[in-house]
Amino acid sequence: MKSGISKLITFISIVIFFIACIKVKRIDIPESTFIRIAPVHGNVTLFPLRDTLTFQLDLKTFNTVKSVTSFVMDGRGYISFLDARSRTINIYNVEHKNLVMKMALDKYFERTELKGLTVFVQNFDSIYIANKEAVYLLDTTARIKLKLKYDDANAGTAFFDIFSPPVIMNKRLYVGIRSHIDDLSFEQISKSPVIYAFNPIDKSQELVYRFPQIYQDKILGDHFIKANFCVNDKGYFVFSFPADTNIYETNFVQYHNSYLAKSQLQSDTLTPVPKIEIERDNGFKQYAIRDAYGPIYYDQFNKRYLRVFKQRMSDSAYESNRIKRKYSFVILDQNFRIIGEGDLPEDVSYSSVFFLKDQIYARTNFNDEYALHFVKLSYTRKDSI
Repeated sequence: MKSGISKLITFISIVIFFIACIKVKRIDIPESTFIRIAPVHGNVTLFPLRDTLTFQLDLKTFNTVKSVTSFVMDGRGYISFLDARSRTINIYNVEHKNLVMKMALDKYFERTELKGLTVFVQNFDSIYIANKEAVYLLDTTARIKLKLKYDDANAGTAFFDIFSPPVIMNKRLYVGIRSHIDDLSFEQISKSPVIYAFNPIDKSQELVYRFPQIYQDKILGDHFIKANFCVNDKGYFVFSFPADTNIYETNFVQYHNSYLAKSQLQSDTLTPVPKIEIERDNGFKQYAIRDAYGPIYYDQFNKRYLRVFKQRMSDSAYESNRIKRKYSFVILDQNFRIIGEGDLPEDVSYSSVFFLKDQIYARTNFNDEYALHFVKLSYTRKDSI
């Protein structure tokens, strides 16, 4: 009986998904053209230095940090972050390391609106917030300058982070999506959009881009069904998908190229996740015991891309819960040639990276409850280490 009900619910959800998605215009672009560029793995690595930035937290702020971003205004550098526990946006002056602004989001949003909320601070006048209902643009007084409600909530929820930033291009506001789909359905995955494109004037919206071919060939589970991106000097999007060794550069019109951005540490081809493991809710384990790719960053000062690679764990290492997953940065030049790879120490975060002028910082010393620490990363030729 339960099996029959489960199948009925699945069928109904699929029907609702496709009916709802008809409401919003979809923009498709040509298939990507693969550009073959021979890698030079041994040239450059990324090395943590002893230099650190430390920002003291006040008594009402916790170290549950998300959405670390940086910006420069009037020649001064700032970093911002969302404290997920206190639901506050915090902005610090980098030079003086002092808190210059705190915004308590529970003063401006209802409790239900705070669930799943993500943030991107572009500057003091442009604070982007996304929740399950809409995308908001605020200033530091919390005045809502723009609110864009989803016409198709079934397409997914807008998502902000340093590796999923808001982008204004072609008179549109482009925002990343975290999809709500059946991860066992090739049909839903093939139709699932990656980007919302909002027209801020008439508030219309379009669904843009799709997951690459590998997602039509293999069942992988929801931990692989994500899209991370950055924007380069041409204003083009560069996408990194967890299951794909390639990265994709596009302007969402006619330009669409792909390039190899494979870690030299990946030796095996990604295998599908057995359907039964997903049904047993073992999707995260299956993700952890497979190689995967994470965010991609563009270092506009040094004209390089940094793509996170997550090394697979052994089954026994995962079960023991004593060994941490290892990470590295695949380093590419501005022409998408792989020029090296740098291991990340266990105490350095790949997801809290920010760029300030010509310097790169990543979060470290996560257990300190009273301060945030960031270590400087430096490019180094391997033969000079």
